[in-house]
Amino acid sequence: MVIGSLLAGPVDAIAHAIVTYLVTALAGFAGHLFTGALSWFLAKIVALLGAADQLNIGARALQLVYHQQVELLAAVMLPALILGVISALWRQSIQGLIELVARVPIAVCAVVLAPALTADLASVVDALSRGPLTDIADLPRLAILFSWGRAVPGVGPIVAGILAAIALVGTLALFLELLMRDAGIYLILALFPLASIGIVLPIGRHWFANAARSLFGLVISKLVLAIGVGLGASLILEATSASAAGRLLSLALSGVALLLVVCFAPIAILRSVAFSEVVALEAFSSARSMAVSRLGSLADQGYMASVALNAPWARGSKSTTPEYRGHPVPTAIADLAKTDPWVDEFLNGYKRKGK
Repeated sequence: MVIGSLLAGPVDAIAHAIVTYLVTALAGFAGHLFTGALSWFLAKIVALLGAADQLNIGARALQLVYHQQVELLAAVMLPALILGVISALWRQSIQGLIELVARVPIAVCAVVLAPALTADLASVVDALSRGPLTDIADLPRLAILFSWGRAVPGVGPIVAGILAAIALVGTLALFLELLMRDAGIYLILALFPLASIGIVLPIGRHWFANAARSLFGLVISKLVLAIGVGLGASLILEATSASAAGRLLSLALSGVALLLVVCFAPIAILRSVAFSEVVALEAFSSARSMAVSRLGSLADQGYMASVALNAPWARGSKSTTPEYRGHPVPTAIADLAKTDPWVDEFLNGYKRKGK
């Protein structure tokens, strides 16, 4: 009994240590396996991101649609010009007539030069974005380093798996954002000839301005997002070579936070940079709010219509509200005022009191 009681404590401690070691080893193996799988998938997404984010302004489908819109513009330009001339003559504005005639070649030049200028600007943006976007390629390697504790000491495999999952989802979101950006550029550029008619028509001057500003903002947005992603990846990469442990974790978390903001809240980044304001994205949100308000007004109208249909007078019963016969004429009001005791007291009461 004495020997058993003496051995019970060490045996329990050894068993507890063995169980703790096995659980820690299994958790570490699961974390390494999870992080490795995410890193592999992240590497595939990064490779896909580098291959699929190039604009192709010279695509045959885009050129075909653009030429169709140019033909439609040519058919609409003459009636629009005639209406503008009639409006200027009606207002007797010689300056307006001269300005209208001068705007026609500007519209033609805008339609002719828009694809080439967009392609050149996109090429410059792609060249400037290529460097920051290549920093994303280090994220899979950094995820592996995080999982083994080589990047930031004290960061276990579970935390590394979470960071790898965040990097994976963020990179996928960035990939989808760039695809939507390319789709928006194609759509706005295809409809640019119709927006150019706003140069001639005074009523549509904002069409061309909004289209040009949206097109420029969408092209530039890739550079802004690429710089943000590259800076976030660089901060995480710098955390692997920092000296102080506290600075290691601070840099890593700052890089992850910047990646999250760029990937999941790009509108906040784009609005904070003056030259990258994207009007098209704001137009989507304003259209959504307008649709919601319109649906609300339609719902209110439907509710009022149902109330009117279910009202007593709509079902054939007699209304208790007296029939409106109009306001009495002023002479009738004056006659009633002469015999009204309240009016008499108000006008003649002081006379009787004075007597």
